[in-house]
Amino acid sequence: MTLGLYEGRVRRRRRIRLAVVEGLVALSLVVAAGLVAYQSGSTLAEREEARLRQETVRLTEENAALQRRNAELQTAAAAAAAEAGTWRQRYEREAATGDVKALLDLAQRKLAAGVEPARLAFAIETAQNESTCDETPVTKRFRVKTALSGGANDAVGFANNAITVTAEGRAATDAAGKPEAWFDPAQPVTLRFARLGGGVSEVSGALPLHHSLAIAGAEYRFTVVAGARGFASVTGDRCRLP
Repeated sequence: MTLGLYEGRVRRRRRIRLAVVEGLVALSLVVAAGLVAYQSGSTLAEREEARLRQETVRLTEENAALQRRNAELQTAAAAAAAEAGTWRQRYEREAATGDVKALLDLAQRKLAAGVEPARLAFAIETAQNESTCDETPVTKRFRVKTALSGGANDAVGFANNAITVTAEGRAATDAAGKPEAWFDPAQPVTLRFARLGGGVSEVSGALPLHHSLAIAGAEYRFTVVAGARGFASVTGDRCRLP
């Protein structure tokens, strides 16, 4: 009996020792696995940290490059704006406008028509406001043509009929709004100055109107005003060309 109890205690001790050993082995495996996981995690963390450092360096360099490019673009834009302002001021200063442009256009047309530059320059150089005229103006009356009238007495001649003057206007209306047989002097008219041998110049607007043209070595100046009902009066004077 005593022997059986002893053997039972021995077996229990063996089982306990075996359980302890197994527990220690299992614990060792867990610890080893934890160490492996920790080392792997540390390695991955170090790699990620290195990658992030490299990415930070790259982004910092790209940001610096973008800032430099932005500064270059701002400098270029400022230079372009300054140059554009300079050209705009130069254009505004040098570009012909108004009367100057009209004179330049006229000079170009004359040159294109074959007028010698020296002749044109002489005419401009000798031009002045004061003119020598005959001071014997001639006034003539003529009918202003409309869509309902025309024919007799609708033209007058000057410079021995080398210049023929005619006019066209809008018909006047009565109280009922019906057109009359004469022109309305309050409405714009169109004057035509036809030269003998060809060439017509026109001027339009409300009366009175003024016009000048050169023919046969002289300048003829005309003033047209409204006359008796249906008529206009034109006064012409001959002046010396420059």
